[in-house]
Amino acid sequence: MSGTLLDKIKRTASLPSPPGMALQILQLCQSQDVSLGQLADTLAADPALSLRLLKYANSALVGANKKITNVRDAVLLLGMRSVRLMALSFSLVSTDDAKACRGFDYERFWAHSLGCAVSARHLAVRNRPLSPEEAFAAGLLSHIGKLVFAVGMPKDYPAVLQAAGGTLGRTEKEESAYLGNSHHELGADLLAEWGIPDRLSDAVRYQRTPEKVDGDPSLRALAAVVATATDLADLLCEAAPDVVLSSRRQKLLASPLFHGEDDLAKSLETLQREFRELAAILSVSDGCKRSLAEIQAEAGNVLTELSLAAQLQTEAIAKENEGLQKKAWTDGLTGIANRAAFDDRLGLAWNESCRKQCPIGLIIMDIDHFKKFNDAYGHLTGDAVLKRVAACLGPCIRSVDLVARYGGEEFAVILPNADRMTVAHISVKIRKAVEECVVEKDGQTHRVTISVGAALLTRAGKPFTAKMLIEAADKQLYCSKEKGRNCCSMKQIQAGSVQPGLIPV
Repeated sequence: MSGTLLDKIKRTASLPSPPGMALQILQLCQSQDVSLGQLADTLAADPALSLRLLKYANSALVGANKKITNVRDAVLLLGMRSVRLMALSFSLVSTDDAKACRGFDYERFWAHSLGCAVSARHLAVRNRPLSPEEAFAAGLLSHIGKLVFAVGMPKDYPAVLQAAGGTLGRTEKEESAYLGNSHHELGADLLAEWGIPDRLSDAVRYQRTPEKVDGDPSLRALAAVVATATDLADLLCEAAPDVVLSSRRQKLLASPLFHGEDDLAKSLETLQREFRELAAILSVSDGCKRSLAEIQAEAGNVLTELSLAAQLQTEAIAKENEGLQKKAWTDGLTGIANRAAFDDRLGLAWNESCRKQCPIGLIIMDIDHFKKFNDAYGHLTGDAVLKRVAACLGPCIRSVDLVARYGGEEFAVILPNADRMTVAHISVKIRKAVEECVVEKDGQTHRVTISVGAALLTRAGKPFTAKMLIEAADKQLYCSKEKGRNCCSMKQIQAGSVQPGLIPV
């Protein structure tokens, strides 16, 4: 399909093509009997490329113990294969693309591509025996298909960009839906046509599906590194709203390539230095409006505001639902997390609880007689009540908990690693807070109450499921309603025993 799409684009547009020097380097890459002198002479014929290579050889990324002053010494220091790959990468970076596609930010595209390259190189250094220079090239070219779409389909691609959140959004699904294929496939086909080594084009093709690589563990690892590098580049380049960056950060923490918060933070600090150094070498704007510390701090603030449980490390995060970046994580009316955020975080919290064999609690609550209230006073007053009730919930929970609008007049709280007393205390605290809150609307004062159902599983894991936890909390909610409403009920579930009970209020 993508080959047909590439052919179609080629018939109607002038696509990006490697500059003359890149073509010469490609020929050198394909030849096995090139001497050091031939390679050095070819590179030296391009003063701008030579300068970039020398700056790279003398940069902190390489860490040479002496000043490198000529291309031959750079080749000796870095090795012929590394020099060929880096020279190819440097020669392909362009800041002079024809800017015909409305909404496509060419400067940010190249900045993000460079962020992917630096991040992939860093990950390869941590994941030997992958070649850092090969990973750099694969990262740099990982999203070249976006440039093909922007140049080749400038009238069609803006709709994709708008639907996916801009140039640096995760555009694969929209591309397939609107245009017939993703930029990963299209970019890989273009690279193959250019004569780029197969490993690089295949790493681009399979970056979102490395498990589909058969019989080559090294290529599978390279494709996975490219995927993780994109998440790192999103942080380096502020490629998404802060709430999405928070999700990216959680995903990185779950990766086997990092070992906790401190390790990730140190890697990001190193990457930002390397990114800015290489951006200067290649004359690419780094596109960063804030420091990495500011980005991480703001992402952390959003995480707290949404009460997203920190450090939920699980393999399921690696299969994060990319649709969440295009949906609002916040309920438009109440300002708290919405159902999509609830479903996602419950899955993560459940898997984390299973991994650590620790408890997990869930509270579901419902505004009493809300339909009658809505019918009597109107939807605008009903909306005011929903917003006021939502505002009461946040102060009642812990920083690691998530409060969300579950649907209609229902709200829910996820409580990772909570004991029976904690769940009971928060349930009662929420009920009292709502009972005491006052809603002022159109000169009238209104009060409402809620019924609360809570469930606590003392140790997550088989045979229990997250769905069973929801069902248990929901049953307790109905128990509270049967008791006369404006009260709390809770069930504690333990291996081999169930302890229901009405929480005293």
